[in-house]
Amino acid sequence: MKKEDFILTKLTWHEVSGKIDVLPIAKALNGNIRLSEYGIGVNRVYFTFIAVKPSNKLHENEVKFDKKSKTLELSLNLSYEHVFTANKPTILKMMAMLFLVSVDLWERFEIEDFDRKEFKKEVEKLFAKKKWLETARLDSH
Repeated sequence: MKKEDFILTKLTWHEVSGKIDVLPIAKALNGNIRLSEYGIGVNRVYFTFIAVKPSNKLHENEVKFDKKSKTLELSLNLSYEHVFTANKPTILKMMAMLFLVSVDLWERFEIEDFDRKEFKKEVEKLFAKKKWLETARLDSH
């Protein structure tokens, strides 16, 4: 079995759980991008999309890097209000944008032997090809 470079999960409030599907982004990333093509500094990325009510303070944004395993762990919040009112295609675009923007957060770790800027460019190209970066209207459907 092939090792997946990207492990995507979700942590959601029950009202929006069925609206968030991590599989399209996970499949796109794992099917088209190998972290090893950008250096040896990152082996795996764990990304959790969070959509909980704003009053929930247990699940805050978190970004960590384990130098020994060369693993990035990101848990980032989507706007609960937007997820609650948006349709699934719009939510997928929100998720793709959040993942893409999160790559800039990696800079704080000064990861050696990894071309973060080139990686971000390739992810952006992939997401644009999937039409996930087109401006999303926050319609409810």
